[in-house]
Amino acid sequence: MEDAPDSLCERLGKALRPELTIEDLQRVHQAVDLAVNALSERTPSELAATGSWQTYGKRAASLARTHRSRDAYLAFLDRDQREDWKSPSQRQDFRTALTRLGSYDLLEQLPSFLRWALANEPRSDRRQALIKDLFPDLNLTPVSDEDAPDETLTAAILNMTRFLLEVPPRVAAGPPQKTVRSPKASRKKQSSGAYATLTALRTHERRKRSDDPDYCWRLRFWQEVCRDRHIGPLEKASMAILMVSGARPSELSDRHGVRIWASPDGKRLIITVRGAKCGSETRQTAGKGQARRHLHLRAQTPMAKWLAETALKYPGQRFLFRLKTPRFDAGGKPLTRVERSRRVSQRLGKLCRRIGKQAFPRMRKHLTPYVFRHALASDLRGTSNHSPEAVAQILGHQSDRTQQHYGSSKRLRREASPFARQIRAVEASNAVRSPNRPFRARVEPDSLVARGQGA
Repeated sequence: MEDAPDSLCERLGKALRPELTIEDLQRVHQAVDLAVNALSERTPSELAATGSWQTYGKRAASLARTHRSRDAYLAFLDRDQREDWKSPSQRQDFRTALTRLGSYDLLEQLPSFLRWALANEPRSDRRQALIKDLFPDLNLTPVSDEDAPDETLTAAILNMTRFLLEVPPRVAAGPPQKTVRSPKASRKKQSSGAYATLTALRTHERRKRSDDPDYCWRLRFWQEVCRDRHIGPLEKASMAILMVSGARPSELSDRHGVRIWASPDGKRLIITVRGAKCGSETRQTAGKGQARRHLHLRAQTPMAKWLAETALKYPGQRFLFRLKTPRFDAGGKPLTRVERSRRVSQRLGKLCRRIGKQAFPRMRKHLTPYVFRHALASDLRGTSNHSPEAVAQILGHQSDRTQQHYGSSKRLRREASPFARQIRAVEASNAVRSPNRPFRARVEPDSLVARGQGA
């Protein structure tokens, strides 16, 4: 920042020379307490297991690139002083990321820095007693100059300390943090860019149907997929599965997978999807999605027919579709399962965005894999052939209330979409909960293999 640093940063920058007051030492202790409180709710290992820690690092890196010092903490304080935020939600996202990253780094690096600085400075008896009281775990044994922190590490510690003191995190034992979003705004329009893209595609479809009554934006997208010479069978199959089944993009990863079975005549399909939101197997926590769902279809759309033709080429008229991801990053560090699934979603997102620009060059919205999921949910909710329980099972939900955030909340006033009409039945591993009735016991579906239709 352009403003002069406060007295604490000045004196710490001089390696804690004798003019450091007792009040400054108390402020350092306060910053350490704030860092401990910030990490008391969830540890870094728990955040890394869910992929949140990696997201925090990317947010901090993107914020650091906007400041001339290339420091994320100074960039936040600078923008906070100028109130240069697009929305309160953006500020809260960056604040959460920097609070947890800075708290972890401060607890890891500040003790060694203080040990070096304090051990090499003469202190009065009162100051030494206060240091031992505030930092009982510090080893005041003098260290050599080789172990002294460099200027980069010192500056980072100063910036983290200043950030925690000026933007303190909320105390874990305090009241829950209030949302920074407007309560009157629609949650679906705020959180889902896919719904906004779907609305733009529907407007585009209505305009095109004035000249071509049979125009469909999904068929136009599929035509571009078949026409693109850079798309192989693997990418083509992924686009077909997303449009036909409404699966989550992470469910196409090698951690889950989608199994396709076709009848010998190629007119029927059974798509088996392993759910991506089913809790943690190691922690034994309940998930909020179906562990496995089976979709029975009549191949009526070009995508479903292509999947049936592809399945007939394999033994038993079935094949297992998975997108493989590397197990290690460029530096040789093992990737978590959540990070590997995220890379699959990112890979499919880039493909959808590129094909979407080719198919709809004048549209400003970006096409994502979740647009097909929202589109299928709208088609299913817009017809009377599928109950709310069936729609929840098709989307992989355990509650029929979750579908309120997918697609349109209004019934469509036109003919039922072929994408919804071709889904004849669905089986899921769990019964669907409804807010109007208590939770029912788990119901295991009939085995498809036992009926000779294994998929």
